[in-house]
Amino acid sequence: MAFIPVMMAAMSSAAPAIAAASGVVGAVGAIQQAGAASSAAKYNAQAQTQAGQMAMDQGAAQVSAEVRKNRQMVGASQAAGLENGLELTGTTQSVINQARDTGNLNALLAAYDGSVKATGHANNSVLDLSQARSSKTAGYIGAASNMLGGASDAYRTYQLSA
Repeated sequence: MAFIPVMMAAMSSAAPAIAAASGVVGAVGAIQQAGAASSAAKYNAQAQTQAGQMAMDQGAAQVSAEVRKNRQMVGASQAAGLENGLELTGTTQSVINQARDTGNLNALLAAYDGSVKATGHANNSVLDLSQARSSKTAGYIGAASNMLGGASDAYRTYQLSA
């Protein structure tokens, strides 16, 4: 049992170093966690940018499909009218024009929809990049806090052991 006082003396002299090391380990962990969070946010920003481009491409493809469908419908309506002996004037032409205008509106709505979706993804990308910067800042603040806490604990332990 004579070794217990010797162990206690050794532990009390090592306690400040252990407290300081704890602060360093906590600081390193905070910086690594911040780096991981920042990398994840940057990846998400890149994914949002790609999703925005895909939304624009899909909108453009939808516009092309609506324009093509509209042209086919107008052409088929004109051909059917002429085939049935109708003149493409007056009411007949008004109905065809109305259908063409509706098709043009559908194409414009498809373009707008793609643009709105792309803008939403772009905004999310900006938010993700902001989160990446904030994560880094929070990590450095956490590291500083851990270092100060470790230094404080080391000093307090030293004072108690002296």
